[in-house]
Amino acid sequence: MDTIIGGLDTLNRGHLKSIYWALTELTDNVLNHSLSKVGGFVQASTFRNNNSVEFVVADAGVGIPKTLGISDPRRALEQAIQEGVTRDKKTNAGNGLFGSYRVAVLSNGSFEIQSLKGSLYSNTSTGTKIENSIIPYIGTYIRCVIKCDNQNLLDEALRFNNKPHDPAFDYVEQQFEGEGSEFIFKMREQTNSFGSREHGISVGNKMRNLIRDNTCGMLIVDFDGVLIISSSFADEVFGRIFLELGPIKFMNKIKIVNADQTIMKLIDRAIMQRATSA
Repeated sequence: MDTIIGGLDTLNRGHLKSIYWALTELTDNVLNHSLSKVGGFVQASTFRNNNSVEFVVADAGVGIPKTLGISDPRRALEQAIQEGVTRDKKTNAGNGLFGSYRVAVLSNGSFEIQSLKGSLYSNTSTGTKIENSIIPYIGTYIRCVIKCDNQNLLDEALRFNNKPHDPAFDYVEQQFEGEGSEFIFKMREQTNSFGSREHGISVGNKMRNLIRDNTCGMLIVDFDGVLIISSSFADEVFGRIFLELGPIKFMNKIKIVNADQTIMKLIDRAIMQRATSA
C-alpha cells in the first residue's frame, strides 16, 4: 500500500479502501489458505500513464480446484469468482476472489487467475474467458489490475447480498488518522531518503492523496527525527503542493511541526521560488 499511495496522486479514500481490501483478501489466500510449504509473494506496481494499480499474488499451494473440492479446473475457477461460493462452511473462506474480481473489472481493469490446469481472464471489453491450460508450476497465480478513474468504485464494486460493503480495515485510518479530523504524516516513516527529487515525488503523492480526502481537516507533517532535506526534495513536495493548492488552502490544510530552522528555510525558499515563477 505504501508503494501504491506513493505511486499515484489521484487516489481517493474509496480507491484506497477498495485496493486495500482486495490486496489483503488475496494475500490472505497465499498466507493462510493455500497450504503452501514455501509461502508466496506479492508484487505491487503503479502506472501513471493509465492511472492504474496492478498487483500479482502467487503461491505454491494446493490450488483453487482442490481447495473448493471441484475436480474440473475450469468449473472451479468459474465458481471461485461467484458471490458466496467461497463462503461455504466447508472451505472456511470469504468472498475475497469475488470482491477482488468485481473491484478490478468494474474499474475497467482486468482480473486473471491461473491455478493448476485452469486459466481465467476477465475484463469489461472481452468478458470472462475460462480455459484449460498447462501451467509450469504448482499453486495459484492471481493478477489484479485496478484503474482509479471511477470516483465511486468502492460503492459500485464491493456489494455483498446486494448491499454496499464498507471495509472495516482502512489503510488511511490505521496509518495516518490522529485526533479529530487531523491526519498525522510522520515524514521519517514515509521515505528512506530526503536527498532527491525522486523520493520527493513519492512523498508528495502520498500527501496529495491524503489532502484530497474530505475527512482530512489538517495534515500535520511531522519532521521529528529528520536532520536535513535537499532543496530538490523541498521543491518537489512543498513547492509543488503550494503551487497546486494556493496560499490560503495550503495554510489551511498543511501544518509543519518539529522541523528545525534549516529545514524550514529550505521549505520556505522552495515555496517562494515556485510562487515567484508562477
